[in-house]
Amino acid sequence: MMGVLLLPSFFVAIVARADERTPKRLELPMVVDSRGKIVGTFFFVNRIDLPGSSVLRKIGEFWYLLPISPMKGFLPTGTEFFYTTSNCSGTAYVAAFPDVFVLLPRSASDAGVANGILYYPTPGSIKPSTSLVFKSARLISPDGKSLNCGTTKGFPLPNFAGKMATFDLSTLGFVTPFKLTQSGQ
Repeated sequence: MMGVLLLPSFFVAIVARADERTPKRLELPMVVDSRGKIVGTFFFVNRIDLPGSSVLRKIGEFWYLLPISPMKGFLPTGTEFFYTTSNCSGTAYVAAFPDVFVLLPRSASDAGVANGILYYPTPGSIKPSTSLVFKSARLISPDGKSLNCGTTKGFPLPNFAGKMATFDLSTLGFVTPFKLTQSGQ
């Protein structure tokens, strides 16, 4: 009997046919820029709020699954900031997920990308939201425009948050278009 078993992991996929004793390792495709510089490991993630093509990339102390487009590079998602003041002033906080290995940028309650900037929680600043009383929130559109400040009443708040940090993705120096290749090629 012939059958195929595919077991994906972060970095490799293992394929075994039912008539084989030892599975074979297959490397996942990598995304490279137009000069062949590795952008990250390719992943397709079925998400309603974003296109599915993403790369796994470590920035600072965190791993991110960043949405990409072959022609546009890193795709913007937007983000939201939370404040302990009632007028969106003072320290901005972003949602944090200390119990996960990989952060998925998206438009709500997560790390996000706006106008080429990755917004994420500062390592060491992450606290349970119960110790931070958020009184206002501001949405940031994918193009980086700040939308109106509003109260957090009735607004879904993150379970954990950290002081906002930023990383300019353009400093990575990638040049579009991006393409897929197998690592080592």
